[in-house]
Amino acid sequence: MHPSVELAWISGATVTGPGAGRGREASEEFEALLLGQLLRQAREANEGEGANNPMRELVEEHLARVMARAGALGIAAMVGQGMRTEDSVRSGVSP
Repeated sequence: MHPSVELAWISGATVTGPGAGRGREASEEFEALLLGQLLRQAREANEGEGANNPMRELVEEHLARVMARAGALGIAAMVGQGMRTEDSVRSGVSP
């Protein structure tokens, strides 16, 4: 992600131009990160922390991304709705 887009995302600024569609992408990445943590914690609770398998970790990461893209937890959608509402308030348009 381009640094200016990333800073705009963190600050809540409206992003225009080439990075305008990246808010959704960032929300999905955030949801994938959370899902990855959940999957890792579940595995470690089941097998113990010493059971490190690089292939399994790659599978967990891929599964987390696929689940996030499908909206498994709905976090990306909630973040996107919040951003749209905030943008509407800032522009004076009712959400």
